[in-house]
Amino acid sequence: MKYDEFKGKIVLITGIAGGIGTRITEDFLCSGATVIGTDVNGQRIQELSEKFNNTYEGTCHPVKMDVTKSAEI
Repeated sequence: MKYDEFKGKIVLITGIAGGIGTRITEDFLCSGATVIGTDVNGQRIQELSEKFNNTYEGTCHPVKMDVTKSAEI
């Protein structure tokens, strides 16, 4: 799926290391969006971001974050 209206826009996606989060991230990056991708698994999101940035038009910026902890948001 492509989200053409998001080309050149910034999108925040939580949980990008999981199956659904990864797929949604890929869709937005394929459309040329800049994604701020968060997850509790810092190593995994770093690896995914490197892969994404070498594959898709958009750019992924990984941020290790646990959205259940207000101090990390």
